[in-house]
Amino acid sequence: MPRSLPPSKDALTTGWVTKPVKTSPLSRRQVPPTVSAWRHWLRLSGLTLLLAGAVTVIGFSLWASVMVMLRPQPPRWLVQYWPGLTYSWGDAPVQTLAEIEAELAAQQRAAGEWMDLTQLTDHADLAGLKLLPIFETRSPCTRDCDAIVELRLYGTQPGSQSSTEDWQLLHQLAVQGPSESAVLQSLSQPDAGQLGSTYQLPLTALKSLHEAELPGAWLTLTGRRRSQGSPILYGQVLYVNPQLRRLTSVLNWQSPPGRLPTWQNIDQQGPPELLVNQSYGLEPSFKLYRVANRQAVGTHTRLEEITLTPLSLAQGQPAIAYKNALFLAQRGLWTDSQTRLSQLKTQLAADWSAELEQQWQLVALHSRYSEAQAQRDWSQPSQKLLSLLLNGEWQAALQPINAKKVGYPQAVLPLLERDLSRLWPRLTATLQINPNHREARFWHALILMVKEDEAAALKWLAQDEKSPLREEFKAIAQTVTAPPPSTIVVTATPTTNENAETAVATTTQPVWRGLLGEAIRLSTLNAAEWQRPADAQVLTLSSGQQWFTITLQSGYKDQQWQRPLTLSAGLAEQPPRQLWQTLGLGTQATLQGVDLTSGNTQTLQVMGLRWQGSQLTLLARGNTAAQPLLVTTPGLWQSANTINATGLATLLSSQPGLSDRLLPTLQNHLGFDPVSLSTTLQQQANAVPPWATARQVNLVDGSSPELMLTLSPQLLASQGLAAAGQLPTELVMTTQGELLYSSVWSGATSPLLGWIQPSSQPPVLVVNQGDRPQFLFWSPQNRRFQ
Repeated sequence: MPRSLPPSKDALTTGWVTKPVKTSPLSRRQVPPTVSAWRHWLRLSGLTLLLAGAVTVIGFSLWASVMVMLRPQPPRWLVQYWPGLTYSWGDAPVQTLAEIEAELAAQQRAAGEWMDLTQLTDHADLAGLKLLPIFETRSPCTRDCDAIVELRLYGTQPGSQSSTEDWQLLHQLAVQGPSESAVLQSLSQPDAGQLGSTYQLPLTALKSLHEAELPGAWLTLTGRRRSQGSPILYGQVLYVNPQLRRLTSVLNWQSPPGRLPTWQNIDQQGPPELLVNQSYGLEPSFKLYRVANRQAVGTHTRLEEITLTPLSLAQGQPAIAYKNALFLAQRGLWTDSQTRLSQLKTQLAADWSAELEQQWQLVALHSRYSEAQAQRDWSQPSQKLLSLLLNGEWQAALQPINAKKVGYPQAVLPLLERDLSRLWPRLTATLQINPNHREARFWHALILMVKEDEAAALKWLAQDEKSPLREEFKAIAQTVTAPPPSTIVVTATPTTNENAETAVATTTQPVWRGLLGEAIRLSTLNAAEWQRPADAQVLTLSSGQQWFTITLQSGYKDQQWQRPLTLSAGLAEQPPRQLWQTLGLGTQATLQGVDLTSGNTQTLQVMGLRWQGSQLTLLARGNTAAQPLLVTTPGLWQSANTINATGLATLLSSQPGLSDRLLPTLQNHLGFDPVSLSTTLQQQANAVPPWATARQVNLVDGSSPELMLTLSPQLLASQGLAAAGQLPTELVMTTQGELLYSSVWSGATSPLLGWIQPSSQPPVLVVNQGDRPQFLFWSPQNRRFQ
């Protein structure tokens, strides 16, 4: 059957009946549902916003109230556009000077000297601001008991018609000194031998660090940590922000040579950098800081240290040379590092950045110091060798040894043993960069010989026993281990004991070139206790004489003072006359005695000796003395009273440049104001007795005399530093202003009496500690008597 087709559209409507529907027009009161919801939403949103605004206002008010209570200073962003707000923010009252002092007295504190910031800098935005250090007495305490514990920044209200003595407290900063251990970290050398505690050191003075090219005011708090050597100066750098009227501590620093931080524009670009001198002895150490965020408001202004951390450079030979140079600098080879960086600077030319220039300048600072020490004419071979080795001048240090220059070969082994920890990093760094450095390899082998033996050194140099390197080193080793020319040599063999002593005495050369000791009166003599030569005189005393026992405390041998004195066991086997010759007593067996109370000297004749283990005691006779005597080899004692003294004012006026070098050192060490001191010296130039004298003496370097200064108690009292009636202060300084000795360090109960000095060698200073001599030895590493 055929498939049926779908019905048509017209057919679908068939059978449906359409009815009319009644409609009516839309009424005005009937609102579409969508319009009503929109109005409801607007109404609800408005109420929500009003409620949120009210909550925000209330919350902000509560937050602002809490912040005002917790932080009385206005926010930085607000003060930036409204600096005067600082004066009216908070409820700090306006006070008179009397009210401020009364408030501090109630707190058992005291006000220091007001510091007017407008006198430090000409910045107009610091007008009307003053700093007030607050002191508090520490307890328990024996020295520097009054310390600064707080700094307050005061100002006058702009436009105020009140008295100039009315001040408002703008900001206060609590002050706490550094721990002793933190200060002593700058003494990184092993020979420093000092360990610090957690004891808080005091900050006792406030000084200006004004720099015209920098905004705001820069100052530093300072203190001194006194020890047997030169006192270490330490402190904090402070910054007064001119917009915020706030005081901020931005840096802690310390300086073993006692130098205040200074501003120096080392790269001649932009603002200057802050330089802190932390050098110690022969070791240079300088810290450089650049001022960061100078335009920022508030405490964002800070000091950033310029370090030797490698910067990013393009890969290749420049990057390798740059890293090698910094590696050498970090090991103390400053001169070699500067040479390499200078070559790199020429190579990079326009690509040499400001950061690289600052690193180069930092290395150059150290290099100039180290190179100057190496080029000095040192009085002792060991000092000269050490300065050359610390500067990495391996070849120059070998030359006097190979030439067998007097004193140099004998100084090598003791030097390497004593300063091994300082030289080893430098040697290994040199050989790591240049393994074939011939002279550095020889010094490395010499250290191995000191640590182990010559066989180990030869094996390290080369495995081949016939290597020219080994043969050359054998010659060096033989030179440094050969006995000194002063070794005892006996050329005759006498047949009798009496002749033996005489023959040995005439052929023995002295080993000890100088002796130090103390002679004490002996009330009862037992002749049987003492060894004496066969032909010795009878043990008798003349009228006005007495017996002394002499204890030797130090001796000069092999270009250095040995302390304490240690005598080899073989000396106990020597007959008395030979022993006296070995000790440098001469054929007459005499020593010089010095009465420290009166300054009188006399000759002590040695009559016998006594051994107790390794301790040697000498028996001598001399004139009666009530006090113990200083004893030394004849001809070595120099009394300070024998040197002509001139007035310090006369000396400074005759050499104008000397004032610029001496007065800053006196300011740093004792607290003198240079202008006030200079004025006082001129006013008291003809005072009797003189208030300040200077003696020119040759003590250390020999090239130019040092100055021995004596400052009277009256001079110190006139500067507000000490009360009249105290003992004079004795100083030894170079004409360059370097402080070598101060009686403040030693705590001596009398001025410097004199010194004991072998020919062309550094002396030993002698001061009086009660009624006993105190010896201060020269330290070439520390550049001071201690």
